[in-house]
Amino acid sequence: MTYAPETLEPSDTWRTRAACTRIGMDPELWFVDGGARADRERAIAICRDCPVLTQCRDAVAREESGSGKESRYGIRAGLTPKERWEEDKTTRSRAMPSGGGRRLAPCGTRGAYERHIRRHEPVDDACREANTAHNQKLTGKRRAAA
Repeated sequence: MTYAPETLEPSDTWRTRAACTRIGMDPELWFVDGGARADRERAIAICRDCPVLTQCRDAVAREESGSGKESRYGIRAGLTPKERWEEDKTTRSRAMPSGGGRRLAPCGTRGAYERHIRRHEPVDDACREANTAHNQKLTGKRRAAA
């Protein structure tokens, strides 16, 4: 658990105010089988009315960042595993019509440089350096072959 400056509360105390932690709430409700649609919808409705939904969504996004679809489970922050996967900006799920789900190449790689160019994004120094190194490597191979 991380703490903010002394004048603030611990950073995860929002969890104690979450609707899913109320006394008498069945924790299994958030881990229903795919066929139990009514239970799933009830869990989602409880989450959507939760006073700390924003903090929960932020925490879940950090925890699951880059995880594949198969490693996500249950209703969390009012979203199904598939919905959370589709919202994850560190996977290709948003860019590919078929879903894809592969992790995006991290900055500082040739793949990230190409993605920045393709999407008309600003190119950071690490990606620019990776592209330069790649091009120099190719140029060296061409000279050796000649």
